[in-house]
Amino acid sequence: MTSEADGAMRARRLELVRPGDLRALLAEGTRAQHEDGDLEAGRQCFERAYRLAEQAGDTESMALAALGLGGLWVREGRTVTSSVLLEARLQHVLALLEGDSPLALRIRTRLAGEADYARGTHADIMAALDEVRAAGNPEMLAEALRIAHHCLLGPEHVARRRTLAVELTKASVRTDRRSDLLMGLLWQTADAYCA
Repeated sequence: MTSEADGAMRARRLELVRPGDLRALLAEGTRAQHEDGDLEAGRQCFERAYRLAEQAGDTESMALAALGLGGLWVREGRTVTSSVLLEARLQHVLALLEGDSPLALRIRTRLAGEADYARGTHADIMAALDEVRAAGNPEMLAEALRIAHHCLLGPEHVARRRTLAVELTKASVRTDRRSDLLMGLLWQTADAYCA
């Protein structure tokens, strides 16, 4: 198919989905996760947003929805089937994005964390975290810190987890997200008990 025909097909698909609906679902999912702490409501919004974005051929919205479906935690309340579906969606969207875009970095970071967590390792997520730190985006940093913290679960990782929790608390000042502050403080407390 020519690029002109591809563009016409995308335009027809976008007519079926009102962009305002898609943006509203993404915003509602983000609010549910980060402000209300209602992870299930967030997942429902992101699931609907992903399906609408896929129907519309809106790659950026698909990426944002897939990241939202990942949740605040690694393997957040998911079955094996839903974990495989999330990974497939993230891989699919990653293939559609520019390789050096911030969204692609976020997706690579999530994939690294999910894979490390499943294997009981942490090398890939820590490398991704270094890349995110270099990018200088506080929301991306908070997201990567949350993921990395979940991949460092052994007793030998207590000191590293405490460092990440402090860094997340500091990042929360720049993200201005209540969820980042609360999670950073909670982890500092839990990690202090572990120590």
